[in-house]
Amino acid sequence: MVAFKAASDGTPPSASSVTLVCNADPQTKDTAINTIGYRLHYRFSTGNYSQVIDVGNNTTATVSGLKSESTYYFVTTAYNAACAESPPSNEVSFTVP
Repeated sequence: MVAFKAASDGTPPSASSVTLVCNADPQTKDTAINTIGYRLHYRFSTGNYSQVIDVGNNTTATVSGLKSESTYYFVTTAYNAACAESPPSNEVSFTVP
């Protein structure tokens, strides 16, 4: 799985939000283990990821309400129909202007 990363579409980011994108997990022949959704976990400082957004099967997510001049850290996990969740992806960070 590839971690969500800050998207760049040429427009300036909002001072209080970030849009993140990831590559979808490839589907397999075994539908029981296929990814059916993603969770975006994030935190403001060191420690546990205190916020979780279930983005369903979307590979794009916007996180709003971020504090100016603060750095946020993000990881993503995938889950299947049995609610088994993958280990977290690599962490990415975003500093709000």
